[in-house]
Amino acid sequence: MPGVLLIECAAQTAGALWATAEAPKHFVLAQVMQFKLQQPVRPGETLETEVVLENRLGQLAQFAVTLRVEQREVARGRIVLSQPSAL
Repeated sequence: MPGVLLIECAAQTAGALWATAEAPKHFVLAQVMQFKLQQPVRPGETLETEVVLENRLGQLAQFAVTLRVEQREVARGRIVLSQPSAL
């Protein structure tokens, strides 16, 4: 699975978390920080995504993300999401 899709998966999960917490409906990926791809994800493997809201400032929110396959960490980093009107 390409790294860009792993980041997109993390961003989608973070957006779902933020939407349930505060009810905004639309987000854009504003920044990818310290994202490290550690191991490949192969076809047929199930990807588990963990996101934690770390900080919120106005229309921006920063999340810590960890992606795992069978409890083996495959990627980790931080992403920032923004509501489109903040850009």
